Amino acid sequence: MDTLEKLAMKYQAYEETDHSEFRRKARILQSMWREEQGYSIGEHKGNDGIRQLGSRLKMPEAENELLNYLSPTIRQVVREEVIDLKFCKRETASMTASTFSFTQKITPIARMRLNDTANV
Repeated sequence: MDTLEKLAMKYQAYEETDHSEFRRKARILQSMWREEQGYSIGEHKGNDGIRQLGSRLKMPEAENELLNYLSPTIRQVVREEVIDLKFCKRETASMTASTFSFTQKITPIARMRLNDTANV
């Protein structure tokens, strides 16, 4: 077993399907980052059942807290500019013409993102 395989085993990031060095290193780095952040290990569901995989984050905690984003600042931007805008788009679709001025006050970039969420 080479050094990279040993490191992958240590961080519970070993996957037999990682045939390239790049892919194995990426998975190890993901696992190391997850541990440094103090995040719980996630699971992989495969043909051999469910097992822990260090490069994965535990669900639903990761999804609810947006843990895959690298910093609290990035998470906040995603909440405000993506998640909240999806909600706003649904709400504005049911607004009357007199209350529709809300969308006219948002920035052009936010309006473009808001329109993009209609296709999601």
